[in-house]
Amino acid sequence: MTILNIEERMKALHIQGLTITTIKNKKIFQSEQYRVRNKQDQLPVMEIRCLMSAL
Repeated sequence: MTILNIEERMKALHIQGLTITTIKNKKIFQSEQYRVRNKQDQLPVMEIRCLMSAL
């Protein structure tokens, strides 16, 4: 079995941009952005504070 990191998985699944957020004690604990949201203009993925989660 091959272990892929996030960037490799995104490339394999053709995911252009991604934000992963960790919630701890009902608050945003950590947020990471990967790659770009607009491939043509190379605009970075933006951190968005409005999100839905199952707490």
